[in-house]
Parts: sequence; structure tokens; C-alpha cells
Amino acid sequence: MNTPILHLFTISHYCEKARWTLEHLNIEHEINVLTPLSYRKNAQRLGLARGSVPIVETNDQIIQGSNKIVSWAEQNTKENKSLNSQHDAVSEVEQRLDEVLGVHVRRAFYSEALLEHPASVRKLFAKNISIFEQAALRLAWSKISSMMAKGMDLGYEQGLESIAIIEQEISWLNSLLDAGQEYLVGDRLSSADLTAASLLAPVFSPPEYSLAQELVIPPRLAEHVKTWSHQPVADWVKKTYAAWR
Repeated sequence: MNTPILHLFTISHYCEKARWTLEHLNIEHEINVLTPLSYRKNAQRLGLARGSVPIVETNDQIIQGSNKIVSWAEQNTKENKSLNSQHDAVSEVEQRLDEVLGVHVRRAFYSEALLEHPASVRKLFAKNISIFEQAALRLAWSKISSMMAKGMDLGYEQGLESIAIIEQEISWLNSLLDAGQEYLVGDRLSSADLTAASLLAPVFSPPEYSLAQELVIPPRLAEHVKTWSHQPVADWVKKTYAAWR
């Protein structure tokens, strides 16, 4: 294997961050689309204790997690580019985005979409996989849904809690953009920008986002998205995608 492989879920916003990073830094790679049925076996094959994605596999390295993939990509790009991920201010913003915003965007979405509109979620997991994998996914979907709900602590109240936290994080991002600046930290594109835009892509659906036409925001969450769409960060996400994706 000479070309790195990016293992991902099509639906994952953390995987969107990793994929965008590799493309921005012009790192040639192949894509391996996983499903909730295949990701654990894939992790075992790679010698990993956890199956979480994204994962980059090279001839001699396994890099798991979007933030670690950013660091690896910066070290391995042949371009004169950097996302400045090692800068303390960038790293601090990126960490908060990964650990708070990304987690609660995911939980708010799945708490309603997976539990109340499961077909809309299964459709996204079935994107770009074989018809045999699609059939297996369909047959096992009830069990998969239960496992996901338990693993991510999903539920009606949990969804409302996550929506409230998203609102707090949007206010924080608005404060970083309160002077109308182009970037969250400093005067050039950084991993903080790619992280924020990627993790909010499922919320604001910029046209350049690969699932913009397919991801359906469930009704309760959609009402909040209408309000958030008038916030400065919504316009910033769309501008960032238009300029860099």
C-alpha cells in the first residue's frame, strides 16, 4: 500500500474534517467507507482498541481521530501549507470544538433523527457502499439503532440538552467573529476554521458540503436551525466552505 487510506463514515462530521484536511493539504488518499456493521472489525484488523473514525492507514502508521490526522497531514504534505494546528490558540479552539460542539451537534441530531426518523439516517449510512452491505445494514438496523442510542446517550431530554449547549457554543463562535474577521484565530486559515465549519456543516448545509442535498434535519432541531441561521457564524460557515472547500 503506497497511498494512505482514509477510513470513514459518510455521515460523520469529524470525518468531513479529516477529508477536508487531506484535500486541502493535497495529500493523495483512498477512501474506505465503513458502516456500523464493519467499523469494529476494521478497527480490529488495524490493531485498534476502539473503532471510532476517522482513521488514516499508511504503510507503517495508523492515525485515529480527526485532530491527530490534522497533525499527521501537516507533517506529511509536500505542499508549502500548514493549518497552524500546533499554535496554542488554534489548538485550544479546536479542542473545544471537537469535545463540545461536535459531540452535541451529533447527539442533538441523532436523538431526534435516529430515534424518530430512522430511515433518514440509514439512508446516509448506506451511501457509497455495496448493495450487499446495504442489505445487511437494513436487516441489522434495529440492533444498530439500539447500540447507537446507548453509546451516544440519545433521547428526547438529551437532545434538548445538546441543543442548549449548541446555542452556547454558537454564541461563543459569534464572539470570536464579532469584528467581522475572516478566520477564528489569527489572519489565515487554520485547523480551528476547518473544524468549526466541518462540525457545523450538517446544521447549516453549505452547498459545497457533500451531504447538503441528502441530510434531512429533523423537525424540532430544524426549528432551532432556522434561528441559528440568522447568526453571524452561519454566514461564516457558508463563506468558509465557498472559499476553501
